[in-house]
Amino acid sequence: MKRLSIFSYLLIIFILAVNGIYYNNLYQKQINYVKQLLSQQVQLIGVEAGDVNLYFESDISRIFFEEKENMNNFFTNDYAKERIIERLKFFYSKYEDFVVNIEITNTQSQVFNLYKDQEEEWIENTYLSQIQKPIVNREMLAPNRDKFDSYYVIINNNDEIIGNMIVTVDYINYFNAQFQKYKLEDYQWQWLIDDEGNILYINYLTEDILEAKNSEGIKIGNLDAILNDIIEEISGNLVHTVTANGESGNIISSYYPVTLLKRDFGMVFSAPTSFYQTYIIRNSLLIVSFTLLMVVLLIFFYRRFIKKQQQERILLKESEQTFIRLIEQMPVGVVIMNPNKEIIKANETVSRLFSYKDASEMEGKLMPENIHSGEGLFFAENLGAGYEPNQFMVIKKGGVDIVIFRKEIPVVFNGEEATMVVLIDVTLLEVARKQEARANEAKSEFLARMSHEIRTPLNGIIGMADILVGIEQTPKVKEIVNLIKNSSDLLLTIINDLLDFSRIEAGKLMLDEIPFDVRKEIEYCLNVASTTKPPEVEFLTDVDKVVPETLIGDPFRLRQVISSLLTISIDHTREGKIKLGCSIEQSGQGTMFLKFDLRDTGCGYSSTAFKKMFGDYIQAEGKSVVDYDGKGLTGVIAKQLIEMMGGDLIPSTPSGISKDPDCQGARFVFTVKVYSNKRLEKKSGADDIKSFEEIKTLVISGGRQRDEELLGSLHKIGLSTYVTSWQKQTINLIKSNLEQEEERYRFLIILDTEDFDGFQVAKEIWENDLFREVIMLMLSSNDQRGNYSRCIHYGIDDYLVKPFHISELFNILQERFPNIEPHLDYDLDGTLTKDLNILVVEDNMINQKVASTIFRSLGYEADLASNGEEAIDMVEDKNYDIIFMDLIMPVIDGFEASRSILAKNKDILIVALTADSTAESIKKAELSGMQGFVPKPVTQQDIRKVLLSHFS
Repeated sequence: MKRLSIFSYLLIIFILAVNGIYYNNLYQKQINYVKQLLSQQVQLIGVEAGDVNLYFESDISRIFFEEKENMNNFFTNDYAKERIIERLKFFYSKYEDFVVNIEITNTQSQVFNLYKDQEEEWIENTYLSQIQKPIVNREMLAPNRDKFDSYYVIINNNDEIIGNMIVTVDYINYFNAQFQKYKLEDYQWQWLIDDEGNILYINYLTEDILEAKNSEGIKIGNLDAILNDIIEEISGNLVHTVTANGESGNIISSYYPVTLLKRDFGMVFSAPTSFYQTYIIRNSLLIVSFTLLMVVLLIFFYRRFIKKQQQERILLKESEQTFIRLIEQMPVGVVIMNPNKEIIKANETVSRLFSYKDASEMEGKLMPENIHSGEGLFFAENLGAGYEPNQFMVIKKGGVDIVIFRKEIPVVFNGEEATMVVLIDVTLLEVARKQEARANEAKSEFLARMSHEIRTPLNGIIGMADILVGIEQTPKVKEIVNLIKNSSDLLLTIINDLLDFSRIEAGKLMLDEIPFDVRKEIEYCLNVASTTKPPEVEFLTDVDKVVPETLIGDPFRLRQVISSLLTISIDHTREGKIKLGCSIEQSGQGTMFLKFDLRDTGCGYSSTAFKKMFGDYIQAEGKSVVDYDGKGLTGVIAKQLIEMMGGDLIPSTPSGISKDPDCQGARFVFTVKVYSNKRLEKKSGADDIKSFEEIKTLVISGGRQRDEELLGSLHKIGLSTYVTSWQKQTINLIKSNLEQEEERYRFLIILDTEDFDGFQVAKEIWENDLFREVIMLMLSSNDQRGNYSRCIHYGIDDYLVKPFHISELFNILQERFPNIEPHLDYDLDGTLTKDLNILVVEDNMINQKVASTIFRSLGYEADLASNGEEAIDMVEDKNYDIIFMDLIMPVIDGFEASRSILAKNKDILIVALTADSTAESIKKAELSGMQGFVPKPVTQQDIRKVLLSHFS
């Protein structure tokens, strides 16, 4: 602090010295500037006075020379007089600051005067003098009180003197008029001296140059030096003193010698130095004071800052000591290393982890790099989000793998940048994770195996029951068959619930996004539920009018939720009514929330019952998944599906529609998130199209490879088709085409594949505002969740997933071009093609029997194969139109068999027919080349639907 004080004093002295030198130089520069300014001003006036002196005599001589005759006849000839007067007026006006009066007199006592009055009007006066004025015989300058008369001789043609012209001049008035041009009040004044050193006038005190106090009592220092230079006709400047009214001060004077009409003068321009001294001192004091104040404030705050830094340094030192103690006592390994990866500090825990005697042995050594390895990648992927592969390292210790989780944190240690590495032994966690993963895998495998094993015999029961329903039977037998079918359907529902619950827990259940009519879904659910409701229960519905006709979402899962909640209400309601309402809770930017309100008049509801229904309790060891009156997983799955669809479920009692105090009913309010299916208006001229041939179609793909299946379908329908691969100029090509009304595109098909993002094309078309000009179809072989809603966003009219049937494309065209006249050649009655060669690959004898019966009922005889190897051999001997392939079989499974068959004949249609309906199996089936998927248990309607889509 003492050094800071000394530095502060030296800084203040330095600032004062620098400012003193600076302002002294500034003062000298200002004085020099004033000298130059005054010299310029006095020289300008001196030059003007010299011009007056030169031209004054010349102008008079010109008048005498040019007007000699008129001058001789001035008093006798009016014309001569008038001409001379005009010349004299011009002369007078030219020198009006100098000339006061012009007088012409002759030897006959005749006199003429010319001058201006106070109103600047000309006064001409001619008279006969009573006394003859003396006539001088030479040019001369004579004093006339405070003015001077300049005499000029008038000579006649005989060289006789006949008169004089007398020009009265006022030196004081002339110089005063000149000085007023540069008179600056307060800090500049002028004065005039003659060649004898007399001060003729000075305007130092007042602007009235004739006022006595301007010249009386004023003493000029160094006046002799100024007078000598003027006599020598030398101009210059100097700084000297002036005393007036008892006060003395320095002034700057610039002087200039001048001769005017036979008289020598010295013009002096002066300015007081005190004005500039005061100005500079005032400003310097202000700036210096402000500077010193800022310096003092800076020093003050700097002293406070240093004091605070000292306190923080003490606290930091204490914190570091605490930090070191904390590191040493932490139960996890801690290493602090510098930027060069050298260990600065380590605790005992990490020394034991790396098998050192103590932590001091590790100091100075390099911290091992944590290289990204397969083991780290495995741990990062399996421990969940937020973990990176390089955060894990494995240490071999005593033949055992120790898994270490590593976290690096930047710190400041001993005043330097460093990195703190925290090492945590997660070996036990990894063991637990592996055990849990194995348990989950075992559970999933058990559920899948259980589902497969149950579905296999169930396929025979449901298949045969479905066939028996269509056969004419006695009422008793029909009742038994219906009982078998209903029981098998219930068992299938339980199996589906188990699988759904398993998929939801594993996060593998995916929601669809397709258009649906919410009113039809509600109607469907009520129709199904009406088969199980008591006769005394009445169903009521109330769907708000503002709910759109079609929306985008997952209608199957919504149907499952509504059906589940209706089942709960029916189970509790023996009489009364069940009312289901639907409205829009909120909407915006293409999304909306549907609100469903289900009320009933049932019994047995309570908060505890609700928690049991929907699984809102803590599951302890040995507790069953759900324990609500043996009703299964219905409520739990419904709630989880609602949450997956972006909504929530709120059960409550009473319902508000029951009047029975013992059965107050329940109210289930839930919301689901859906998307708007509102289509944009198009200006494509689709209403003017009368035939398929008029539909000019452009197909945009991502490469040169042609989609022959699509082009073949378009050719069969009869569309005029053009194909292009997407490039930057494609947009411009579409724009130019739309300007040609007759040849413009009416239908645009965009291909979306794994290698080419068709939605990027749609985005470009949207941004260029071309989507309104043409009907658009997105044909995707890379179907993903959210594709349909993206189509709506970009103005795409239809979304079709490959593989597709030509009838699907045909229906789209008929819907978008409604005025096309039907053609008699098109057979759209849904009749199946006859004489199909069908192969069923199934290892279970019961399922083979069920399949044969179903195909026989449809009019086909299907060949049977017991495994994949047998199917491969049969395909080599016979050409099959379609193969229904089981997936899980001995010898060769369905996946490998499909790949082998398609490798030899890629035109064969293979459809998976299996009890394993997991998402993994579906994806695996697609990768093996299968183009359809029918889950077991299968019905006659399922098989018919597949055949219609490909062979109608």
